[in-house]
Amino acid sequence: MSEKMGYEIPPSLKYEEKIFAGLTKRQLVYIIFSFALCVILIKFTGFLAVYGVVYKVVLILTLCTIVAVTLLICQLRLDSWFVTVTRYIKKGKKINRFDKEMLDFLSLNSIDFGHYYNIYGDACTILKLYTLTGDRSDPKNVDIIKSADTDFLNSLPCHIQLIGHSSNFDIDKYVSMVMENTELLSDDQQKLMVGHLSHIKEYCDDENIKEKFVYMIIKTSANTLNQVEKLDIDTKTIIKSLTSCYIVGERLTGQRLTNTLLMLSCKIGRDGVDYLADCVTLEEK
Repeated sequence: MSEKMGYEIPPSLKYEEKIFAGLTKRQLVYIIFSFALCVILIKFTGFLAVYGVVYKVVLILTLCTIVAVTLLICQLRLDSWFVTVTRYIKKGKKINRFDKEMLDFLSLNSIDFGHYYNIYGDACTILKLYTLTGDRSDPKNVDIIKSADTDFLNSLPCHIQLIGHSSNFDIDKYVSMVMENTELLSDDQQKLMVGHLSHIKEYCDDENIKEKFVYMIIKTSANTLNQVEKLDIDTKTIIKSLTSCYIVGERLTGQRLTNTLLMLSCKIGRDGVDYLADCVTLEEK
């Protein structure tokens, strides 16, 4: 039995379909444009033919230059570059994360302290989810957890989205916290503690241990009456309902909300969020 194999084109690969004589649509348009420009030039400079050889030489050089420049612009995509440069020269400032281009990339319209608006006008909040106990991973409680999750999903007052994110496990903060409390231990006990922490750190590095996070996005549509008030009520309701599933939902606000949006949209990672904490500011809309 044969199986048809499919291959996806990577997003970073710029591929254009060839539509005629091995040429892409873009190349064909530029060739037609250069040909039309040459015809117009010959037609409107015909009266200079009285200059004989000089006219022919200059005309040939001019036509070759037009064709070469047109093909160069096509192949190097200089037209797009010129448009971009012209736009930002007129704009008179560098792009920043509050510009329309960046907001569109992040699917954002504006960010407030406790919520944000996407490009469709929907108001959204973000919850960071934690498991309350280890009961969710206990095989004995599979049926109970499944029933609790079903009841939670059936009682949802609005649309939600779950997003998973993983990053390298940050063992340094744990080591610092433990070492702060080892001063009262004897020297031998401190050596054992240091050896234990070193073993854990080495294990995490060797096994490439990942720290996993789950975020919940709560959305209230743009046509909702008293949109923000409805969003706050829905968020509190969902946070309360999550406890029945042995899950705690922490609502993100301020810089944590802004940085998490950047992290999830740009895939900058946990280290990037820690770096941004000191340099990213909120802008009121």
